[in-house]
Amino acid sequence: MRITSGTFGIKGSAFIGGGRLHVESSKKASYRPEQIRRVEAGEVSDRQFSLGRALLGAGLLGLLLALVAGPLGLLAGVFLGGLGGFASEKHNAAEVEFDDGNSVRLICTDRALNKLIKFKG
Repeated sequence: MRITSGTFGIKGSAFIGGGRLHVESSKKASYRPEQIRRVEAGEVSDRQFSLGRALLGAGLLGLLLALVAGPLGLLAGVFLGGLGGFASEKHNAAEVEFDDGNSVRLICTDRALNKLIKFKG
């Protein structure tokens, strides 16, 4: 699980092993299930621009619309194809709060999120 924010910093990782949740970032800690105050699961969207996707979309859509509407279609296709370079990805997120006042936000796979929720009990 990847750390994105919290009192441990904005980079690092966390994993479950040996009956504990281990958090490794700018500071390190290890927690038993009873030391976890709260686990809240959710979903976050990450919007990014892909130059390759934009160029491919602009080329294909530009050529297709150029066949139908000529030079004006080419311009419209390049513009619309370029806008297709924006894509959003959804990720599982978990907010974990500990008894000592620390907290961490994690990006998790489906399996890791389920394991974290079961770990808390």
